[in-house]
Amino acid sequence: MNKSFIDLFEEQVLKTPDNVAVVFEGEQMSYKELNEHSNILAHYIRSTGIKEETLIPLFIERSNFMITGILGIMKAGCAYVPIDIDFPAERMSFILKDTEAEIIVSSGKSKQKLPCTEGIEVIELDSLKNQRTDNLQTQVLAGHLAYVIYTSGSTGNPKGVMIEQGNLSDYVIGLANKICINECNSFALVSTIATDLGNTVIYGSMATGGTLHILSKELVSHIERLHQYFEEQNIDCLKIVPSHWRVLNLEGKLLLPKKLLVFGGEALQEKIVEDIRLSGSSCQIINHYGPTETTIGKLLHIVESGSKYEYTVPIGKPFSNTKVLVLDKNLKLCAIGVPGQLFITGDGVARGYLNNPELTKEKFIANPFSKQADSVMYSTGDTVKYLPDGNISFIGRVDNQVKIRGYRIELGEIENALQQCSFVSQAVVLALDDKQGNKRLVGYVITNELFDREAILAYLKDKLPDHMIPVVLIELDSFPLTANGKIDRKSLPDPDVSKSANKQYIAPRNDVESKLVEIWADVLEVDQVGINDDFFELGGHSLLAVRLVSAIRKKMDLELSLNDVFIHPTIMDFTENLLQKFKDPSLPNVNIKYLVPLKTAGNKIPLYIVAGGGGTALRFMGFAELM
Repeated sequence: MNKSFIDLFEEQVLKTPDNVAVVFEGEQMSYKELNEHSNILAHYIRSTGIKEETLIPLFIERSNFMITGILGIMKAGCAYVPIDIDFPAERMSFILKDTEAEIIVSSGKSKQKLPCTEGIEVIELDSLKNQRTDNLQTQVLAGHLAYVIYTSGSTGNPKGVMIEQGNLSDYVIGLANKICINECNSFALVSTIATDLGNTVIYGSMATGGTLHILSKELVSHIERLHQYFEEQNIDCLKIVPSHWRVLNLEGKLLLPKKLLVFGGEALQEKIVEDIRLSGSSCQIINHYGPTETTIGKLLHIVESGSKYEYTVPIGKPFSNTKVLVLDKNLKLCAIGVPGQLFITGDGVARGYLNNPELTKEKFIANPFSKQADSVMYSTGDTVKYLPDGNISFIGRVDNQVKIRGYRIELGEIENALQQCSFVSQAVVLALDDKQGNKRLVGYVITNELFDREAILAYLKDKLPDHMIPVVLIELDSFPLTANGKIDRKSLPDPDVSKSANKQYIAPRNDVESKLVEIWADVLEVDQVGINDDFFELGGHSLLAVRLVSAIRKKMDLELSLNDVFIHPTIMDFTENLLQKFKDPSLPNVNIKYLVPLKTAGNKIPLYIVAGGGGTALRFMGFAELM
């Protein structure tokens, strides 16, 4: 592909300058305005002397400025590195160091969450002015880096995947040639830009003259308002993870766009397809597959009317300038129906991993089936097989990588983080099915002293994003071993999630708690819930918390925030919080019980320590012991 994505975007600006390009909470920008705002940033970046292909972290809240930042950085010939503003400080610091960041693009609001940025210039997009608005004369080439996205790494640190402009153009053009994305006028973005799941709607809309609706986290977590927004704004296209989509449905009402529903990030179950068919919707359903290393996605399956599937829908056939190979351990082609590893080659294959030539060499290997000397194929690690009709069916993984709610996770990264904790001697992490059929992370630990679940989780939250924190921690005296002395993962005990907290069952004491117990049990699909049982210890996670709030809103006519569940995860605390709010609605969501006592003995004046942004009280434990 000889064109950069910036070429495609600037061509689209000339075609539809007055079309609405982006919308966020009622504020909108036309293609002409978006182009000019992006040029302001690009001109400023170039004026600082920054060279082409410089990596520039983008650390900004969901807003129209987010898209301005993406385009402005690329227009300057540089590559953006998206960092979620909710990442732990340690992960942010690693990315800033790994990219050797000289400039960070942020906003006045988001920059307050940044870790130490000494020696790094922070550009506040919302206050950047007095720059030219015309397109830059510097040409952005197809071979220039477009972005670097970090994914989970098995060695303990995330790894940066380098995607070029030509990779991105190949994806967008190939997608438009394969499905009806050109017919969509409005696109909904419901996911973070720190993964490439949402890039389908970001770049799909920008290259076709559509309107990108950026939805806030608050809107996405309020199911009723989200449905209302889709109806009022006539959303045509949505890209989403199947497990996320399931929790956003209301009873008797599915969250459906008008024209195109693209699933990706995890296996698509046949039941979801059947539910959509029974709803009478005419929107086209797509199952979309592809690792970040092959630019968003490289296979898709169009669900045709009357198609019959087994448990899951195939990941489909390649699109754009892509070839796929199903190979055995000797890199020989597998026959139809014979499982093998999926390899992908073509214009969408990434440049490799940033600052990691060894892993790049291991995963991006020479293509023995090509006559071109520089042809490489990416080893996906996914076990698949060809079906008789030419579609490819996903079977599983050949390693310890898993998908949790669409996030790609290396279990080894979590195990390494656990074993760095002073409370833990050894750790193993598994991804096991919960009662809804979704994967959940279960950590097995051998401790150095008494088992302190809260302390271990607090340590992990300083190290890892929320989606990588185990929902269940189980203490063991020793790990089962195989005959050759390795940990026997298959023999680790299957956790009884309903008893994982090891708390005595306490029945509800009043009508409010009785109703909440019923709702908790229904959402979590467990038989018994006590009022001191923790929602997350019972198998809950952020998506189920969204479902929980919606159920309470409907059955108890109470308007609550998602934060209420995270701050008050037991029914006892949750009820007390509700009663306090009823007595005084002006009370903030602050609870004095969340002070962490480090040392309770002594009769001198108390000392209160406030941890810095992203920190926990654990770092002061040694200090407290010396007092």
